[in-house]
Amino acid sequence: MTQAKAIEAAAPATSRRPRAPDYGTALLFFLGALLGLRLLAVILARTDLFFDEAQYWAWSRELAFGYFSKPPLIGWIIRAATDVCGNSEACVRAPAPILYVVTSYFVFLAGRARYDDRIGFWSAIVFATLPGVSFSSGLISTDVPLLACWTIALYGWIKLVETHRLGYAILVGLSLGLGLLAKYAAIYFLLCAGIDAWRDKEARSALGGGRGLVALILALAILAPNLVWNAENGFATFSHTAANASWHGLPVHVGAARSSAPLGRSCLPRCFSSPGAPSAQAAISPTADCSSSAFPCSS
Repeated sequence: MTQAKAIEAAAPATSRRPRAPDYGTALLFFLGALLGLRLLAVILARTDLFFDEAQYWAWSRELAFGYFSKPPLIGWIIRAATDVCGNSEACVRAPAPILYVVTSYFVFLAGRARYDDRIGFWSAIVFATLPGVSFSSGLISTDVPLLACWTIALYGWIKLVETHRLGYAILVGLSLGLGLLAKYAAIYFLLCAGIDAWRDKEARSALGGGRGLVALILALAILAPNLVWNAENGFATFSHTAANASWHGLPVHVGAARSSAPLGRSCLPRCFSSPGAPSAQAAISPTADCSSSAFPCSS
């Protein structure tokens, strides 16, 4: 009888114990509301496409494995969006706030994997509401998919080091490969992972058993079509990247990139005056000539 009373006395105390907050669900509600507001802002905006945005839209009209100044993922993303909702400025820019939701959620997953739910939650909230992210959500740029892919790769790397599971090596390889198709700056992720492996025994161990090789092979396999495209087009994208970074001594035609840049600035604005015009695709060519008959938008 005494034991039964003790159990009854303990039951209310147990029921009064506060439940742990469901940070994941709360974050999804917050990000969903934020996405709705940002998509509404994109729809109501009256700004024309900026030069880079217009250039990316032109690329999306002629799908390829590479373009003059950037890898192809941005063109593919815009093409997917415009196939769904048309060629308006809002549709061209809509992927940006959507991708930032993905990025923010993987910031949460990475923070949770490395620390706990609370830190992951507030890290995602802070990232999602950064002024730079808020501004970038109204534009379409190569940095948006780059950040998404980088954050997914970071989460995969944290889990790979923690668990040594091959699945996370595959996730790192896939996201790194897509990140390289978004912007070549994703190559710095390899540098960061290398430094982590150099200083941390667990990270070095995580790359063993063929896991690091699997991730690298997957990333290179995804990037391979772009490498072939560059080889067939005089390494146009590499030349442009090298010129922007002021690299020297590279086996690419930096001079060609420099001479083509003014050509793009003078030709592209005239091409975008009529969306869908066949002449817009000439903007993707590193050898386009404004004065040639192949570029009828010039006058």
